[in-house]
Amino acid sequence: MNRQIPLSVTYILLILAMLFYGISFVSTKVLLNSYNPVAIVWLRLLISTSLLFGIESLSGRLPKIQKGDLKFFFLLALFQPFFYFLSETYGLNLVSPSITAILIATIPVFTPLFSVPLLKEKVTLFGILGMLLSFAGVAVIVLGDPGSSEYSFLGIFLIFGAVLSAVAYSVIIKKIPLSYSPVTIVRYQNLLGLIYFFPLFISMELKPVLSVPVTSVNLSHLLFLAILPSTASFIFMSNAIRIIGPSKTNVFTNTIPVYTSLLSFFFLGETFSLWKIVGIGIVLLGVFLSQLRKQANPLVSVPEALACSSDEPSGLPK
Repeated sequence: MNRQIPLSVTYILLILAMLFYGISFVSTKVLLNSYNPVAIVWLRLLISTSLLFGIESLSGRLPKIQKGDLKFFFLLALFQPFFYFLSETYGLNLVSPSITAILIATIPVFTPLFSVPLLKEKVTLFGILGMLLSFAGVAVIVLGDPGSSEYSFLGIFLIFGAVLSAVAYSVIIKKIPLSYSPVTIVRYQNLLGLIYFFPLFISMELKPVLSVPVTSVNLSHLLFLAILPSTASFIFMSNAIRIIGPSKTNVFTNTIPVYTSLLSFFFLGETFSLWKIVGIGIVLLGVFLSQLRKQANPLVSVPEALACSSDEPSGLPK
């Protein structure tokens, strides 16, 4: 008998994924004081890939990619992490976190433009309203932030490249057969990402990285980025894309600035204005609306959802 898991677990893990992504903006900003963007991405991918290989080795399962599925994995890693992290990290160096947040919030707005014709994904009226409403909520949060005027056109262009990369990621991952578990997908995704970044890292960043003293602060932020956003968040998000679809999953990216605002208030002493409170409420309402649908069976089987029960390979949150 197939083990059943509540659909609610998928949403809980997706919320955690967005929380980790929200904190990652702060960690990346801290590390940019010591390392360049390519170095940060390569080091976090190296730690993440090593961790995932260790996990699957201990479990006795290291499934290989079937030849016919290689194209999906190479495309997956090309968009995420290669294009996405290059665009986002360099963009974050030129644009304030607030502007970055509102641009990243357009991911769910653009997702249906690709997922509907390419994947035949069904998007309801509630889904469309929820996407637009959550985007409006992010705009309220950002426009109420006095630091949101810090931007450059190059930075905006780079962040928008990250948006399109995230959309492509969520579409491609639906093409990957369900016989690959989310852990396996993220392991190969990050491994191929390491390969893509390797020439840049060796030619541009190796000497600077070796010249920077390893501090406890930098190490803690690198470990956080590698273990949670680069590993756990991708696993949770790839799982959600398979279960509820790209559009509904990507709406949750609009909660990222909510977490960032809350964390900045509690840990960085940033002001928490009425605009932010109103914006957070609008975002959460939009996310709720986007998930409304008639659900006959609230449970999803593991083989259909997580696809973790099969060790034999049989193809893109963000």
